[in-house]
Amino acid sequence: MARRVSATDGGRRVLLQWADGTTSAFPAVWLRDNCHCAQCFTSGAIHVRTLLMEHLDVDCTVQEVKLEQEGAEVAMRWSDGHAGTFSPGWLRQRAFEPAQRAARGVVCRPTLQPWDAALAADLPRLPFVRVMQEDAALLEALLHLERYGLVLLEEAPAQPGHVRRLCERIAFMRTTHFGEEFTVRVKVDPTSIAYTARNIEIHTDACYYDYMPGLQILHFIVQYEGKGGETQLADGAQICRDLRQQDPDAFQLLTTVKVDFKNVTMGENGKHHFKLLQAPVITLDSEGELQCLRFTTSQRDSYFSAPIEQIEPWYKAMKKLLNMFYDDKYIIKRKMKEGDMIVFDNVRLVHGREPLLEGGCVGERHLEGGYLDWDEVRSRRRVLQERLQGNPSGYGF
Repeated sequence: MARRVSATDGGRRVLLQWADGTTSAFPAVWLRDNCHCAQCFTSGAIHVRTLLMEHLDVDCTVQEVKLEQEGAEVAMRWSDGHAGTFSPGWLRQRAFEPAQRAARGVVCRPTLQPWDAALAADLPRLPFVRVMQEDAALLEALLHLERYGLVLLEEAPAQPGHVRRLCERIAFMRTTHFGEEFTVRVKVDPTSIAYTARNIEIHTDACYYDYMPGLQILHFIVQYEGKGGETQLADGAQICRDLRQQDPDAFQLLTTVKVDFKNVTMGENGKHHFKLLQAPVITLDSEGELQCLRFTTSQRDSYFSAPIEQIEPWYKAMKKLLNMFYDDKYIIKRKMKEGDMIVFDNVRLVHGREPLLEGGCVGERHLEGGYLDWDEVRSRRRVLQERLQGNPSGYGF
């Protein structure tokens, strides 16, 4: 509830005092841009602004403002002659103070929880059946994914088809030239190193895509019973932070030198593909934190579009990052069970597999995999939060 309201700074700001004695300031132009009357916004399910930017006077001021209905409504008139009203609660939720801005940031993306090898003792996990049947369990799984970058779903039926079921429970599958679902099984004539018995060096998938698949799902249908085959995982967010502190020059090289990532092959659909992207290994967001990690040996091209004086230092930086991924301080190694389904952030975590060390292993390890895009996963998480937590954003789910 608002206690009093006034226009300040020649009408360029509206100052609201709340019942608890605190105050919030709102720019007149932002208020005009967000007037929700029938002239300025559509109503119903498609709730969008109809006041176009070309018609918005960015120098507008508030000419008159007052509280109505005993403080339950803020009414104002702008210098363009338009009048509108706002709910004080709606305004307070959108106030420009740090607390409100931080709360909105968490709606966008929950705070990351970087981790090291100690997470192995308390791996985020849920029963697969609960995630498939209970919205609260699905929300818990999605929050684990956003915070930790992984979640282990246990006791899924050891049959093909359940990767698709999970993807469609969340959103829809991301298609690549491998198709939607893909099968990881040791093959005689493989189209990917994943289909061999060799060590799979730690990596992120599909680095040659400008918009890499955001999440990867691997469902262990048949696990290799011999020695070897452990899944390896490490958190790029934690390791990149530590690399920046320990070796700023190496970090600088890996965030600036562009690498040629490519995939030239015949896909599972029989069509040839020539995927090519020039990008650094580490891409940072506007806050200087990890946004996307492209770490691969098999998908790096022999073309290297960088000045020659950067090449040797880049290789040393790359090797240092690789050694950190494999350091016992950071890496998790786990022999997955049949029915395990590991879901992880493909642009944050690196993953690999120890070699299958005994002979005659063709057909003895069978995984089904698939991808999801982060935009769809985060959208699903927000909808679940709105429904299960009382519509905190006020969008009416």
